[in-house]
Amino acid sequence: MLFLSFVVPNAVLNIAPKNILHFTHQFYRLFYSIFTVLTLLFIIHANINANANATVVSKNNYTFGKDFGWCTATAAHQIEGYNYNSDWWAFESIPGKIVNSDNSEFASKHWDMLEQDITLMKDLNLNSYRFSIEWAKIIPKKGQVNFGVIFHYLDELEKLAEKNITPIVTLQHFTLPKWVADEGGWTNENIVTYFKEYLEYVIPVFAPYVKYWVTINEPMGHLMAGYMAGVHPPAHKFDLKGIKSALVNLLKAHATAYHFIHQTYKQNSTSTSTSTSNPNPKLEKPMVGMAHHMRGAFPQKNNFVDRYLAKTVDYITNWAIPNALNDGIIQIKIPFLIDLYRHIDGLKGTQDYFGINYYTYDTVHLGFFKLCMGADEDDYTTEVGWAIYPEGMYDMLEEIHYRYPSLPIYITENGIADRNDRARSKFLIDHLRFVSKAIKDKIPVIGYCHWSLIDNFEWALGYFPRFGLYEVKYEEKFTRVPRASANLFAQIASKNQIDESMIDTYDKISYPEDMDHLYPKYNTKCYGLFGNKNIATSKEFKEFFKYIKAEAHERGESIE
Repeated sequence: MLFLSFVVPNAVLNIAPKNILHFTHQFYRLFYSIFTVLTLLFIIHANINANANATVVSKNNYTFGKDFGWCTATAAHQIEGYNYNSDWWAFESIPGKIVNSDNSEFASKHWDMLEQDITLMKDLNLNSYRFSIEWAKIIPKKGQVNFGVIFHYLDELEKLAEKNITPIVTLQHFTLPKWVADEGGWTNENIVTYFKEYLEYVIPVFAPYVKYWVTINEPMGHLMAGYMAGVHPPAHKFDLKGIKSALVNLLKAHATAYHFIHQTYKQNSTSTSTSTSNPNPKLEKPMVGMAHHMRGAFPQKNNFVDRYLAKTVDYITNWAIPNALNDGIIQIKIPFLIDLYRHIDGLKGTQDYFGINYYTYDTVHLGFFKLCMGADEDDYTTEVGWAIYPEGMYDMLEEIHYRYPSLPIYITENGIADRNDRARSKFLIDHLRFVSKAIKDKIPVIGYCHWSLIDNFEWALGYFPRFGLYEVKYEEKFTRVPRASANLFAQIASKNQIDESMIDTYDKISYPEDMDHLYPKYNTKCYGLFGNKNIATSKEFKEFFKYIKAEAHERGESIE
């Protein structure tokens, strides 16, 4: 249009008679000016509308792709009850180990209320559900198999199939049979054989119903809590020798499970099931992985010491095990503390998808014989003192895709301890918007599991933290009551998107400043990286402290 406003007047002037030239010239100057102004106004108006529409599209563009998995996650010991033959049941009987002296005897009574809980899943519009099967119930004593328990889980799988809910089955979620723990647990190399025997009873039976498997939940977190912090069984503190052997055996067990599952499916790839509800009648290729606990680690102070510590924590927490599954070699080196380099047969390439459990991040600081991790002073935190950091979800997804570009990513856990449901809805919206952004940026996120479906027994914290979309009224026959956040989650799953009205509502809300804290914030108290107040008395740590102090001195920095 601007092109015509220049061309037409000049063309007319070239053929006009001389006696009307002046009049015509003035007319077309006026015409040209008006036309140009109108054209510019049109372009400006169009751009304003385009920008306005772009804003609306952006706000409405939080979608999640075709066949996205909408899921909640649970663990057997935390919700089922009656897990009397596990190492955790024995651990709970030790005074002072569990907050408020709680125990898991009945947990949330999911074992008895299975059908009702599956109905809750449908009310949430779930198409997936992650849960664990309990090794300690299936093989309660050495050489003894409880087939009734196997049939119970088979019934659960059939009921999920009838409701068109895809199961994601975890084989080991923190707990061990007590008899396995009594023989040394993960430090005993026989555990790999014991784990294989357990698999031989469950994989062939459950395979027709299960495509997604999680071999081991949060392996590094499991070992750090049990062999360094001492807050999980076997309750060892700063057991460097134990953690090395346990880590190697855990990776061997994973590799064994990975190959056994694939072998089972391959051998039965042409078989069919008599069950009409079977969603996988020809045993299509399974997806096997781990659920990795991922959390950012940032230096609290910009000095060499804190930067070194944050980098070390980041590698050990987030990347040591995924790298091992990718390369077949586990390697961890911290001067004077641990030096582990081990090639493990059959481990390389044993991850078909990347499972990520994301909740929070930590600032890291090493002071004078103090190791500190936790939320920063300006962070909003959950009821268990974890920083709320939605951006970290995107950062982790981006880094995972960069490191392992061939792997699809399943968010196997994400949630918030919030008993009064004051922050959970905003937490959901904020985190899921970053998930949607990741998908838009071509990061292959294929599903999201919210932790948790119902309130549960939260390990050493007992029943204090409430993670459930459904409240469990423990004193009222374990009645389930939907929280407001459950209704929001159901809407998002149904629409497969976060719409404009949701964004407008929750963008205006700040996280509650009165969130209860089980632990003080970072700026009021440092708590030990390994959870052991006497860590500084160990010979190994004294040598490590001496080393890192010397490194800092070379850079002209000091340890406070």
